[in-house]
Amino acid sequence: MVTVPTRAEWRCFTTEPGGTICDDRFDNNAATVVCRMLHGPNTNAVVRGRAYYGAGTGPIWLDDIVCSGSEQTISNCQARPWGENNCGHQEDVGVDCNPGVDAAIPIRLADGTSRKGRVEVQYNNTWGTVCSHQFDQLEANVICRQLNFPNAIAIPMTNSYFGNGNGPIWLDDLNCNGSEAAIGVCQHKRWGGPVTAVTPTTLV
Repeated sequence: MVTVPTRAEWRCFTTEPGGTICDDRFDNNAATVVCRMLHGPNTNAVVRGRAYYGAGTGPIWLDDIVCSGSEQTISNCQARPWGENNCGHQEDVGVDCNPGVDAAIPIRLADGTSRKGRVEVQYNNTWGTVCSHQFDQLEANVICRQLNFPNAIAIPMTNSYFGNGNGPIWLDDLNCNGSEAAIGVCQHKRWGGPVTAVTPTTLV
């Protein structure tokens, strides 16, 4: 496994060479099982797909893993036969066993009011923006909740409605289920990674 404390690409080792796991169907239940194997009981694990921590090498040993979350090891979950997959290493899965770190990332609304504006996040002590690609009502709801507007009617507004921001584009391909306490916990590409578009997200 890549050496990143509590946050890493998960690699399988058998008597064969070490290899990776595909992110197809791999969800937070499967991430919980992996983190249990690494660190003991863990109920807050988050899956990071699409080679979030970098593409691995060697065989892709497991694909289409389905776990209930109660399994003691990943081998107890359902999956395709060992070594059978339809993936490339750009789909290597990672897990974050301590997503509370990302949950604490500050956010703000810029160039608007306290209730509407361009979404900005502070990462590594630097403020940057969020790409609008795939950003919809679910992500907007999470942002309003994080800004202490839990009952607000959130409306995502894209195409740089409040103007272009400065600094890095920190988040792209946000994918929330709507129940998260903070956008950093949602699925997304790695912080500051290549973006699909360059249009900052805005929110009202």
